[in-house]
Amino acid sequence: MPETRSLSVPRPVPHPDPTRRLPTLHPRPSTRTLALARIAIFATILIWLAYAVFTVLSLMVEPWAGDFGFALSSLGYLAVVTLLAVPALLYLVVRLGALERFRNHVRVPRAALDRFYATRRPSVTVLISSSDQGMAAVRRSLWSAALQEYPDLRVVHLLDGPGGAGSDRDDLRGVAAEVASELVPLRSRFTEARERFSIEGVEAGSDTSAASVLADHYAWAAAWLHRKANSSAGRLPADRFFADEVLAGLGDELELTAVALFAAVNQGEAPDAQRMSELYDRLVWIFSAELETFERRAFASLPSGNGRAGNLNAYLGLMGGSYRLEDSPDGGILHPCAPADADTVVPDADFVITLDASSVVLRDYALRLVHHLELPSNARVAVVQTPSSSVARATTVLGRTIEAATDLQHLQLQGMTRFGATVLAGSAATFRTRALRDIVDVEISGGFELRRFFRGTAAWHDSATSLEFERNGWSLVNYPERLSAIDTPPDFGSLVALPRRRAGSGMIVLPRILGSAGDRRARGDRVTGSELLVRVNAVTSPAVVSIALLFVLAFPHDGALPGIVFFLLALPYFLSRGADLRRCGHRYSTALWVYALQLVLLPMNLAGAFRSVRQAITNTRSSAPVATSAQGRTVTPIAYVLVPVALLVLLSARLLVDVTRGHWGDAAFGAFHVVLLLVAGIAFLGVRNSIVDIGVGLRRRSRAGNVVAEAPAGPLDWRAVLYHGHVEGVVPRSQLRARAHRSGGRHRVERTLGSDAGERRTEDQPRG
Repeated sequence: MPETRSLSVPRPVPHPDPTRRLPTLHPRPSTRTLALARIAIFATILIWLAYAVFTVLSLMVEPWAGDFGFALSSLGYLAVVTLLAVPALLYLVVRLGALERFRNHVRVPRAALDRFYATRRPSVTVLISSSDQGMAAVRRSLWSAALQEYPDLRVVHLLDGPGGAGSDRDDLRGVAAEVASELVPLRSRFTEARERFSIEGVEAGSDTSAASVLADHYAWAAAWLHRKANSSAGRLPADRFFADEVLAGLGDELELTAVALFAAVNQGEAPDAQRMSELYDRLVWIFSAELETFERRAFASLPSGNGRAGNLNAYLGLMGGSYRLEDSPDGGILHPCAPADADTVVPDADFVITLDASSVVLRDYALRLVHHLELPSNARVAVVQTPSSSVARATTVLGRTIEAATDLQHLQLQGMTRFGATVLAGSAATFRTRALRDIVDVEISGGFELRRFFRGTAAWHDSATSLEFERNGWSLVNYPERLSAIDTPPDFGSLVALPRRRAGSGMIVLPRILGSAGDRRARGDRVTGSELLVRVNAVTSPAVVSIALLFVLAFPHDGALPGIVFFLLALPYFLSRGADLRRCGHRYSTALWVYALQLVLLPMNLAGAFRSVRQAITNTRSSAPVATSAQGRTVTPIAYVLVPVALLVLLSARLLVDVTRGHWGDAAFGAFHVVLLLVAGIAFLGVRNSIVDIGVGLRRRSRAGNVVAEAPAGPLDWRAVLYHGHVEGVVPRSQLRARAHRSGGRHRVERTLGSDAGERRTEDQPRG
């Protein structure tokens, strides 16, 4: 009888507030769910059609036919209802596409993945871009990337922001090295174990003793991960999600493998030698990632664009090259050279995974997405991604509402793939490097060759890059599983700062969408009307819906019918969203909170719409807003506090007019929005925080009006002068002598005009 073995692994400490966990696999929709989704679509179409027919017929019947004002108002409301109905209808259509994808998805078995990577190991580089994220967020993202179960993995922390020293920046520079140092002993342990098995285990074949040793290694790795999870579980929702789903989740999976191996040993059996070799490889892969930090602002020869796009462009342009480093006053200069003469070599990779520092990926993200890209049927797929889900741990109303909106966006993006309208989601994506090089733009700036893979600013480079892939014959796909998650903004000010960068991107991207569709059709590619409609709706609906909703809320209509029609049109939409949120672990009522958040963000979307029109006309792009902090939170700009208050006053006046005139349908519609906006404003912004934000905004505006005296010029930067030469206006002539004197040079070099003596030395100039 073989010796009976059991498993003893320290379990992670349960948190006092356990909450839901979104499963990796979406639940398979039932036939009833799909039928209800189709009914919601047909109901929306029928309600709109009935209202349109009634409006047209009513204008042809006395006594209203001669009332031009009423006719114009009715047609205007029909147009507004259409602008609101079309996005709602397209949401339902895209939602049905997502449900169909979830029903048809079959997960690749783990053994099939291990067999695939036993013979094929394409290289992967993970690029984690950070700018203003804290060290805790960067550490979580780095650990989630480093613990990927992948054989050949490099993780690069792209550190953005101003260079220089300082405790915070020095700490960020050291996070990657800190993670790498913790991985070294684990990598050594499992590499040595695999080498011992290669010598002894293959000869033993299906030996139970070899399986028992392998089980011990898996149990040890699981215990280490559970201890790491216990030490990493903080108070923040993102910390708890990272500890539970990334660290403890991987530990649970390794523990399950150990249990299976012990069960085989207890039954006198064991996997064959090839399978045990694959299991040893898996342990080595998990703990063998290479990590480094890269600061693009330390190099003057790299793109200077702000944000995530600038980070990615800088590093992607260097991949696969060898460079000689030259110092300059503005930073290092990287000159391409032969590998033998290089000071630094940037390895190439078959695939690139891009992550934001606020996002984390689960353990098999790289394994599954790279395998998907390597399938023969996906040879022309440039990008595969899993749109991020929420961490699902928030305790505030605002946090839970943002998480609900994130989960709804995840479903919408999954459905867009059903119609071939996938766009980059931004926070986590896997790129085929060959496809990236097909869309690169090369330009010469300041004598340096700059390569740009991501176009534009952070507000719209995802959409623009998606279209560039399609122009070059590539496609994009959303993988129908939850393998990545993103932390939600901690307060309303942080929430505003993020979408405010993107609110005006629709009008800029719209001409590119239409132009790309025309180019693809001219090339002979198939571009369906549904794909084009879904794409246009995705980029324009925030602005269109905001303008239409403001019109409906602000301007009364002489009749009760519009209010009833709005309610009927919204019913299938809100019921469907409520059902989606319920499947994601939220309550049905959360759909109202999400709508309330849209009302509060209405001024932001309207400002973005007008800003995008201005940018399209002037061919300029606004810079990203700079966030400020007060009392441990991000300050909300004063306009985004005052405009919702003004909207509340306007809706209250509108409600009073409707009640006075006896328009009870419109009155009920207005009363609902007054109450919803009032409750949402208090819950999301807060009365006290709003007062503080208004005060900060007023002080900032008063300081902006003051004249700031120019700081006295410092010593002359002689290195910059020698490097750049004369640049008009850089050093005014009036300051040149004073700055030279402050630089420590009491020299005067006088040129003798008309003399062969050239320069003569004055008495006060030292020799040498």
